Amino acid sequence: MKNLYKSLAWIFLIVGILLVAFPYLGCMGTGNDFQCLVVNIMFSTSKIVVGSLFLIGGIVILAIKQDYRKKSTIIIAIILVLAFIFISVSPRISYNISRNSCNDGSKIETVMKERTTITTIINGKTLTISSGPCYERTYSWDGGTCTILQEPRTDRWYGSLGIYSPSAKDWKSGSCLSLNHAVVEEGQQHFSSVEDILGWLHGKYNNWQSLPESEQRPSINSYQTIYSNNGLVVSWKLSSLEDKQFLNVSLWQVDVNGTKPTKLEGAQDDKIKVVNSQ
Repeated sequence: MKNLYKSLAWIFLIVGILLVAFPYLGCMGTGNDFQCLVVNIMFSTSKIVVGSLFLIGGIVILAIKQDYRKKSTIIIAIILVLAFIFISVSPRISYNISRNSCNDGSKIETVMKERTTITTIINGKTLTISSGPCYERTYSWDGGTCTILQEPRTDRWYGSLGIYSPSAKDWKSGSCLSLNHAVVEEGQQHFSSVEDILGWLHGKYNNWQSLPESEQRPSINSYQTIYSNNGLVVSWKLSSLEDKQFLNVSLWQVDVNGTKPTKLEGAQDDKIKVVNSQ
């Protein structure tokens, strides 16, 4: 048993040294420099704290007398519990800090202001999008909900200089339990005429990718799409594969040379409700 405790002590020491010596390097996929810094600081601090606890635990176990094995076992249990708490809490803290910071947000072309809710009914199915601080968006549908802290685009992509999230790395912890994967985006699409807007909405221009880069737009043909006369466009799809659920949502505000349209053929204003609670 004595050798077992010594072995355990050395394992604690080695793990502690590795955690302290190699800080967290990564940004959880975010393109926001400030968020990247916050996440790095939080995870690095967490690793140093946890590593220090392991080092202390190893030293205590080596120094403790044979007669106090019960006490050393209690110490080990406390260290493991504290380690679990730090590892669990730190990503949530970094999420909450980073969601309240927008990096040069004036250049990002979003659709929703903070504390706005958009509810749509498409083919009898309801989707609600709610905006939180910064680029946080909550998507709710029959049977599920998901809160995602989206990333601002650094360059215009398929006409959009908005926000997006390509994977679960941006999900708020514990909010997307019904999903396995989600791709969401929000932004503005600028056109030169109403005809071009309708052509994009109704899939008449299926060769967008063959056009000059400045005229390309994301494809929404495979989504359920609804739009209003003033150019608010919501496209979404909830699909299942082998008991796994996948969510795709695109929220757009279209305009003609910087001005919102007033009438779009096929618009369904009665099925799109916008509420701003500010």
